[in-house]
Amino acid sequence: MATQKAKKTYYERNREKILLKMKQRYQQDPDYREKTKQLARKRYHEDEAYRKATIERAKKRYREMKAKKPSTGGNRKA
Repeated sequence: MATQKAKKTYYERNREKILLKMKQRYQQDPDYREKTKQLARKRYHEDEAYRKATIERAKKRYREMKAKKPSTGGNRKA
């Protein structure tokens, strides 16, 4: 029995190139940057699932950042 390979979408095949192109456009085009920010803000306020996912991603980033940062011992006085 031969296993069939699942077909990848255009985005899946070219993800790296697409993301690089979007990043460059975001950095170089102020109009695109503002429109993207407005769209993200609007979606954040209107879509509860997107908002929850955004918050969870931020929490995960924060936890990873805290794990990498060496402990300074807090505000204790010696």
